Amino acid sequence: MIFFSILGKFGAVFASIPAPIIAALYCLFFAYVGSAGLSLLQFCNLNSFKTKFILGFSVFMGLSIPQYFNQYTAANGYGPVHTRARWFNDMINVPFSSEPFVAWRVGTIPRCHTAS
Repeated sequence: MIFFSILGKFGAVFASIPAPIIAALYCLFFAYVGSAGLSLLQFCNLNSFKTKFILGFSVFMGLSIPQYFNQYTAANGYGPVHTRARWFNDMINVPFSSEPFVAWRVGTIPRCHTAS
């Protein structure tokens, strides 16, 4: 993006790409990144109940907690954490509105406590 913004002609070519092509590329790259992430599961013991539980619970919470935060914000105009300190509200509400952050945080909590 920095390259495209410095050289105007390249930026113009990039901006002239139709939206359906960008959407198709987005789907393609999202599938590739998702499959690369899932390929890391080959190193896990998926016969273990603990591993399957951590994986399933982190995916479920990664989808449901941000949905709650987004719906609450859409209905009320502010997030579930609402104090007089706007910087604190943003510091809590923004990360918990992100699916990858919540899934990462929930998935790493059991790992941190069972290091032995």
